[in-house]
Amino acid sequence: MLLNLIVALPLLLAYLAAFVPPDQLWILQALNLFYPLLFSIHVIWILLWLSTKPRYAWISIITILLGWNHITDYFNINFDRTTSEKSISIMSFNVQKFISLNSGKYKRHPEYIDRIFEIAKKNKIDVIQLQEVDMMYKDKLVGHPFYPYSCFIQNGALMILSHYPLGACEPVDFGNHVNGMVSTPLYFPGDTMQLINTHLQSNKLATKEVEQFEKNKMTEKRFWSSLSYGLSKYRVGAVKRTEEIKRLKKLVLDAKYPVLLSGDLNEVPGSYIVRQLTGILNNSFKECGTGF
Repeated sequence: MLLNLIVALPLLLAYLAAFVPPDQLWILQALNLFYPLLFSIHVIWILLWLSTKPRYAWISIITILLGWNHITDYFNINFDRTTSEKSISIMSFNVQKFISLNSGKYKRHPEYIDRIFEIAKKNKIDVIQLQEVDMMYKDKLVGHPFYPYSCFIQNGALMILSHYPLGACEPVDFGNHVNGMVSTPLYFPGDTMQLINTHLQSNKLATKEVEQFEKNKMTEKRFWSSLSYGLSKYRVGAVKRTEEIKRLKKLVLDAKYPVLLSGDLNEVPGSYIVRQLTGILNNSFKECGTGF
């Protein structure tokens, strides 16, 4: 029972991540990264206690129920699949400059562009929002027959491609060549919306670093050193995103039209960054999504 109570503490603290800015107490955001693991541990505890001492199962049951909103951030079931006549479909995708890493070597894949358009048309996507676009491929992306309207920010490598007309393109630069925001009005039959495409600060963990960490075993010293290194990078990124989310919120609140926001937030559900946006916008995953 004592061990069960001890395990409950980090999960309860993870719930607080949604309400405490990372620049004030970043460790709560770090705990939230492990929410799926912590949740799974309590499910196992419940099953164990129910088969041995059922009354102790309430510790984990209550702990999980206290974070019910956290559960729905990660998992949702929606039985209503109907859409209105004014519905619009958006696809958001971080293309990572159309580069892949195979056998330690980076390779460009311009053929992915045709694949993106193929998937978008097949699924009747009205708007494509891309992050980390290498502008050397701009001519292949802009001017597509089905997506003739475009808006992009050169420095932030952000692009919006639309089947419907777009208004003036308003870029917001975060001071580097990867992150930023771009906003534009979208004029579609009978209504006008404000599109926002954003890419917040990444954690700057290289693919090789992640792969190396996954190979390590918990009993090895390098596992814990790699974990510490990864968390230190996450802390820097989380604090930076706290600054960026203030600018993003202002852009949303100052918009002249109803906002449709998508992009790469570099955060997990239930985080402070995500909760800042769901406090002023509807979460489409919670409203009509199904799955994880």
